Amino acid sequence: ILIIFIVSIISQLLKHQRKNKLMLYIQNNEHQQFEKAIKSLTTKVLLTPYDIDSLLLNNYLYNNDKKMIEKQYTQMIKNAVTTRQKEQIYLQAFEYYVYENNKNQCILLLTQIKQLDNKDLLNHCELLYDIIILKSSNHKENMIKNLESCHDSYQKGILAYLISLQYKNENN
Repeated sequence: ILIIFIVSIISQLLKHQRKNKLMLYIQNNEHQQFEKAIKSLTTKVLLTPYDIDSLLLNNYLYNNDKKMIEKQYTQMIKNAVTTRQKEQIYLQAFEYYVYENNKNQCILLLTQIKQLDNKDLLNHCELLYDIIILKSSNHKENMIKNLESCHDSYQKGILAYLISLQYKNENN
């Protein structure tokens, strides 16, 4: 049992180390090293296909490679198995497409999100769609109230941005 425990810990450490190394390659624009490392046997043994796909997506996002971003999202959506994976990739893809003002992709993803039975996720995506794609300003007052009571600086930033978009939507 001790051997299994030790092997498990070592495996997790190696996995974590590999992910960090790949993320550093992305951040440092070391494309050749990233490509070589992501295709290596070591990476394939240590990381799940979903983790590898996520790292590839991060690389494409970091380099703003729109063609490959769309291809990677399509692949990851198709390959997502668990509910958690689906929620994660649908949200990430939806937010990407909503900020790209891609109405068709947003509608397609909203349809898939509705099937997950996650009301919070659906409400969040519908709110973004309403404000960013449909150019609505119906949520301003409620969001201002939420902003006043919000203690999370990240969430405050998002709320402030969405409020400002709504003012812009009504040409104010």
